[in-house]
Amino acid sequence: MAITLAVGVTWALFFDDPWPDRKLITDFTFIAPYFFGGSLLWFVTEKWRPNIVLALIFVALGVLFYVFWPKYLYGPMLFAVPLVCIATSPTIRLPTLERVGDVSYGTYLYGWPVEQVVNHALGQYSTPWTVFALSLPTSLLFGWLSWHLLEKRALRLKRASFLQRQPISP
Repeated sequence: MAITLAVGVTWALFFDDPWPDRKLITDFTFIAPYFFGGSLLWFVTEKWRPNIVLALIFVALGVLFYVFWPKYLYGPMLFAVPLVCIATSPTIRLPTLERVGDVSYGTYLYGWPVEQVVNHALGQYSTPWTVFALSLPTSLLFGWLSWHLLEKRALRLKRASFLQRQPISP
């Protein structure tokens, strides 16, 4: 996985236009480095806790990529390490959305289809940032609706059916 990620990211860095149709977000060769990068980050954080020094190094690298190679597609991946450091920090307390409901699974579930619809609807005006800016609130809304209309009710049914089960005797 690490080798595939390294080859894909290096290929994109040294060749002018390795993916001529960048609008095609569904192209696996385009999205594979993001997927493998996220998977690799998960594996690394399971064995070794990110720290502030590492986070600052990755922020500096991300800024350098943004300044010197602003069109490099995989530069923003460098900011994933600082985000994981913030999210897993025992000292930094992020606000929770408990009062809103558990929108995480619905947001995950509807995120990619919403991105595809937004990307297609924007056509030639589609950029990663516009797709993100329009897709995130829409996906969060769908995640909220999914939680309140489907998931919460389904979990109640699961608990009710579990309580009604009779033990099976041998």
